Amino acid sequence: MKKIKILSVITLGALLVLASCQDQSLEDINRNPNDPERVFSSGLMNSATKELMDATRNGFESGRMSLPWIQYSAQVAYTEEDRFQFRETSSQALYSNLYKVILDFKSIIDLNIDPSRMVEMKQYGDTQNQIATARIMLAYSFSILADTFGPVPYWSYGNKDADFQALNLEKYPMPLYASQEKIYTDILKELKEASQQLNTSEPGLAGDVIYNRDVLKWRKFANSLRLRIANRLKDAMPGANAHIQDAIASGLMTSNSDNAVQKYQNDKLLPSPMFNSVFVQNRTDFKITNTMVNTLKGLLGGFSLDPRLFKYAAPVYRVDNNDNYIIDPNSNDKVKV
Repeated sequence: MKKIKILSVITLGALLVLASCQDQSLEDINRNPNDPERVFSSGLMNSATKELMDATRNGFESGRMSLPWIQYSAQVAYTEEDRFQFRETSSQALYSNLYKVILDFKSIIDLNIDPSRMVEMKQYGDTQNQIATARIMLAYSFSILADTFGPVPYWSYGNKDADFQALNLEKYPMPLYASQEKIYTDILKELKEASQQLNTSEPGLAGDVIYNRDVLKWRKFANSLRLRIANRLKDAMPGANAHIQDAIASGLMTSNSDNAVQKYQNDKLLPSPMFNSVFVQNRTDFKITNTMVNTLKGLLGGFSLDPRLFKYAAPVYRVDNNDNYIIDPNSNDKVKV
């Protein structure tokens, strides 16, 4: 009996100690200050645009798939993708990563139409400009998906078509795959409406690293993207020609200063994806193709010498004892292939 009483006292004491430890300071210590509980639109935008470029301009989806297929470059070590034997994991990564950034762009819209967050979001820019910018990036991202995979689950801000079931897993855990025709038709509509929705007299989205909140340039980007997509579809889809004419009339990019550019750091800490593959990871298996070299030389296609040749490829060189690069005078090609 004494043993039981002693254990009871000990147990009671332990409970009292545990109860006394439940104070607010422990919650503060366990809260990660770098992991915000409430997201904001400018942070979502910056994260999504970078991740979009990371997912589509890297050493796998770009370096080992897209570029070899269009004969811009070839691989000299692992040649499976050059022979259309691409790794399924690369295809899966492109698919899933695109939907992740698409969710972020949609979240920007959700925050700006949520009555409980609308006032808060206005500090990051005009509400309509934020929504329009997200619509443009959604259209761009979905166009990559449709170009690459064909029919895919799709979501639209301005079209409640029953086939557009993506991004709502609670209601549609297995969403329908919308047809390419429906997707492209809606993308063109979304780009037109988003361009018109942009208000150049109000500020753009705060923290915009692509156009630095220049709403007019976002409008040019939307119209130019619509022109590009419509031009690809002009022989296959009714209404594409009307979008071509309307996009031109609505204002297009006119110089390189209008380019949509995601800037990376000029270092090896946070470099662009292909720079990381070639110069940080020291990948040497990406080479320009003979097809590309001969085209830029004017030997294919009936064109003259293209001055961009030496921007695409470095001259053949050797390294001397002082680590100086010397162009090989015995090379007939003068281009490192």
